[in-house]
Amino acid sequence: QGYDSVVLKADIETYLDLYNAIVEKEIIKTGIRNDIHKIIEKYKKKLLLINSATPEKQLIDIIKKVGLNKYIRECKGTPLNKYEIFQYYLSKYKLKKKEVIFIGDSNSDYLISKQIGIKFLGVLSTESDLLSYKQGLKHSLHFG
Repeated sequence: QGYDSVVLKADIETYLDLYNAIVEKEIIKTGIRNDIHKIIEKYKKKLLLINSATPEKQLIDIIKKVGLNKYIRECKGTPLNKYEIFQYYLSKYKLKKKEVIFIGDSNSDYLISKQIGIKFLGVLSTESDLLSYKQGLKHSLHFG
């Protein structure tokens, strides 16, 4: 029983590492979308922080490789969850919730912003998000 769980955990970690490497490669190959560049240009004089479910080390590497590190003050990812990261940022930078905008691409991002009490700007990440939004399905993004 103990041996199987150790092997299973090692297999899962191997697959996660492989998945993360593929995602990183695709993000770097694809680059940053134009709409994201426009958002960064609009807010580049503001304090820009990244809160992501991507593993933090990988996130930092991606940010550097796509050239966003000159705009981003700090980026945090897993193992912390997004709620913990927001609490960290609010405290460290002494931010007022009413002055914070969370730009996200998922319903969970929207829900976290509501839980924290900050504004949310939704961006669609795929064509299926756009189709869902247009059709008004429950799982489509909220824009608040």
